Amino acid sequence: MFNSSTLAGIKHLGELWRNEIWHIILDNDSLKVEKEILSRSLFIKADKNRAIWMPTVDGRLTIKSAWEAIRQSSPIVPWAKAYWFKGHIPKHAIVVWKVFQNKLLTKDKMQNIFPSIISRCILCSAHQESINHLFLNCGYTSWIWRSILRRFNTRRRPFRSLQEEENWVRLNWTGMRQAATAMKLALSSTIYRIWKERNERQFQNVKCHKSVILKAILQDVKERINWLQLHDRDNPLSVSIASHFGYMLNIKINRERFCSWTPPLDGEYKLNTYASLESNEGGLGGVIRNDRGMLISLFSVNCSME
Repeated sequence: MFNSSTLAGIKHLGELWRNEIWHIILDNDSLKVEKEILSRSLFIKADKNRAIWMPTVDGRLTIKSAWEAIRQSSPIVPWAKAYWFKGHIPKHAIVVWKVFQNKLLTKDKMQNIFPSIISRCILCSAHQESINHLFLNCGYTSWIWRSILRRFNTRRRPFRSLQEEENWVRLNWTGMRQAATAMKLALSSTIYRIWKERNERQFQNVKCHKSVILKAILQDVKERINWLQLHDRDNPLSVSIASHFGYMLNIKINRERFCSWTPPLDGEYKLNTYASLESNEGGLGGVIRNDRGMLISLFSVNCSME
């Protein structure tokens, strides 16, 4: 594996492998550097005269192993799960990444460079534009975020900072269920759509009503969830979220259960029930049949333990 720095001292790239022999011609100035790079990357077996890629156990070169060998790794930050999750929308994730890296050029930052710039928020025209104001505290965006939260059966105002909002999403909406993924998609789509609206107003003088932005966010979540083919649990919250966003609810059945049924005495009826309890929710159901096994009535109840 040769990167650009490795190939800098190689004279004839076409002559690297000729007649089953490696031919590597190096400049005198870069000889020491190139030898050091090659010694870390390649090992030539004398008996078969073939290159072994040392960063992998089996000696085979892969794109992943090459990237891992040259990149500088860092610890994973907790907020990465808010946008780098299975099924994320790449263009949304890039904007969210810039937000949490504090890399977006909002007007409060630009004013530090160009004092003549008016730093007033272009969405509400009432306060200075900053990261937290633009995405949470602005009247325009606060309405959008509250509308999203209500579709997750959460009635509250947005937090004062995006870090708090991300912590709440990460701690309360975990896993790869449809509902949890819908929340992460809604967070990233809201940030992306608000930033896009801000730029269109700033540079193109094009404005959209906040209800139009909300509709676009709902459509982003719906299309992505239907494409991901995820499953969820059969509970009132999952059903409610699916209906609010309009995506198809896929219920995962863990396993089949078989049971035998003994009919009641002649002229009598039998009630069979089944119940389940999981964390803070439960369910109860039952069927009534006559002595010939005919279904007379049935019922099911879902309840929350909160």
